[in-house]
Amino acid sequence: MRSAGNQSPEAGREFVQATQVAADAFTAVELKASGSTGQFVRVTLNQHGTRFDGIRFTVPAGEPRDLVWAFAGLPRNMPAEWYILPRAGEMQGFRQFFRGGPGMKDVPWAETVIPYQSFLQPLSGGELKPQQEYLIWFRFHDQRPKDLYVKVKLVPTGTPLNSTAAVHAQLGLSYHPPSR
Repeated sequence: MRSAGNQSPEAGREFVQATQVAADAFTAVELKASGSTGQFVRVTLNQHGTRFDGIRFTVPAGEPRDLVWAFAGLPRNMPAEWYILPRAGEMQGFRQFFRGGPGMKDVPWAETVIPYQSFLQPLSGGELKPQQEYLIWFRFHDQRPKDLYVKVKLVPTGTPLNSTAAVHAQLGLSYHPPSR
């Protein structure tokens, strides 16, 4: 899997513009007035077999926000890479991510037999502007449709998001550090 903390080489100006133009085809994820999806939302991506798809959401009115979000799926459904873009213009995107660990009991896939993979990711610095739409694109390994669970939460700029525990807490997820 390519690191989502570094913008992929394809994400040059032409790639960004083409992705922004294609945004209407991405799955809209509705945020509540609080700036959260609330619970995890199941989305089916890559339904047209293009190996490229995404989600989009709009930041509510108010102040610029920071982002915490997570996605999870069966190993065969996980993307090769992902990144965030504004619907128009440019921004500083993701710089880090955390792998979700075992023992997350408050998630829709907690009781599944096959272990899901999950990633949690913050974006600090007030990059998300009010009443603007943002796109999170995914590139997949193959042409099959991909079911993923997604949770998005906007938090006030400056909220501490520099650790796995902090991101888990903001998303309302239990966190059990690995025992040594």
